[in-house]
Amino acid sequence: MAAIFHTDFLPHPFPSTPTKPNPRNPSRVRFSTQTNQTHTQSLDFNETHFTKLLNRSCKSGKYSESLYFLEYMVGKGHKPDVILCTKLIKGLFNSRNPDKAARVMCLLETHGVPDVFAYNAIIGGLCKTGRIEPAIRILDRMRRRGCAPDVVTYNMLIGSLCSRGELDLAMKVLDMLLGDDCAPSVITYTVLIEATIVKFGADEAMRLLDEMRVKGLKPDNYTYNMVLRGMCKEGLVDRAHEFVNCLDSPDAISYNTLLRGYLSRKRWGDGERLLEEMVSRGIEPTVSGNANHALEVFGKLGKSGGCSPNVSTYNALIGGLWNSGDKTKALELVSEMLEKGIDPDERWEGEQGDWVDEDMERSGFRPTSITYNTILLGLCKTHRIDMAINVFVEMVEKRCRTNETTYVLLVEGIAYAGHRTEAIELAEALVARGVVSDASFQRLYRTFAVIDSHEDVSSVNQ
Repeated sequence: MAAIFHTDFLPHPFPSTPTKPNPRNPSRVRFSTQTNQTHTQSLDFNETHFTKLLNRSCKSGKYSESLYFLEYMVGKGHKPDVILCTKLIKGLFNSRNPDKAARVMCLLETHGVPDVFAYNAIIGGLCKTGRIEPAIRILDRMRRRGCAPDVVTYNMLIGSLCSRGELDLAMKVLDMLLGDDCAPSVITYTVLIEATIVKFGADEAMRLLDEMRVKGLKPDNYTYNMVLRGMCKEGLVDRAHEFVNCLDSPDAISYNTLLRGYLSRKRWGDGERLLEEMVSRGIEPTVSGNANHALEVFGKLGKSGGCSPNVSTYNALIGGLWNSGDKTKALELVSEMLEKGIDPDERWEGEQGDWVDEDMERSGFRPTSITYNTILLGLCKTHRIDMAINVFVEMVEKRCRTNETTYVLLVEGIAYAGHRTEAIELAEALVARGVVSDASFQRLYRTFAVIDSHEDVSSVNQ
């Protein structure tokens, strides 16, 4: 038992002397065998221990310390772990230590077997820091060692070269990619198309787009919209419009890019027609997501003569502003629409009810008396008096302070809905309570006279 105890738990600084087997002393044979196993286990323990230390320091962001552990392990004859080395390379680049990252790769190449992920980590880090020449040398070394680059490797190099304006070199890397029987991706061609538009224009970009399709790659809307922007920037707006019509599923960015193209060329009529097409497709004219820019577009259309936005274009912009969270501007646009004599359609009326009943609650928007009055104005103008009364009731229930404008709008709405007698009685009661002034009451009477004249004309026509 004593021999077994010492074998399992005590270190052996020197290898045990080999002895001849003695059948009379089987325990001695067992002792010698256990000693060799323990020595191997001790080496395994040290390697595992330092691997854990390296991993722990890597996770805590102590990359210089991790490099120290790695060098110590390699110095003791341990093979570096490729996964840990890859993590360490990325961490050192993120902490702006490219030279130490290169040292890790050197240790991995000398004492281990780097894979494509390790090479991609160092090539990607070099590309991000603008060190494209060393990255290309790493690529050559990678290929010489028999590690085949993948499409990610080539995309990083192509992207870095294109960002520096070195399109010719990027195209050579593409040729290298194809020569290695590596399949290019949509990203490969999208990056090249973007750089080609800048340097050579839309025609050359279309050639690459066609090549991309021939290779069985399906461009996405990001790629298409990039070509579209290039066309519009060159003033080829008509060609851009044809391009959009040929797409299977152009998105809001496609149409808004085209809209900006028309407006930048001051082609207001074409811009208005495109707006109507966008509305019919349910696309909000936000002009590349900028609501303020969209408001400017509407202003330009209104001043251009003969191209004033109609109820459909107002609907689209109001919806876009509301959904993007700019509810105040949306309501201001409602007032502007009504002031211009553009009556809301049924779609708009329904949306107003939703705004008050549900959407305001969900979005956390706290409506003010101006908010409610704006909505009441729209509902009363469209003779939706039942809904207007519901809005008024909700306004009171939510303790939003009513004012004279609130009551005047309701009286006018009731009168316009054909209930003139009831409107007069309500107006007189409100004056008696001091809620509506005498001046407002006189103005209401003039409004009632206008309503009467309209009713008389209507009866004669019938």
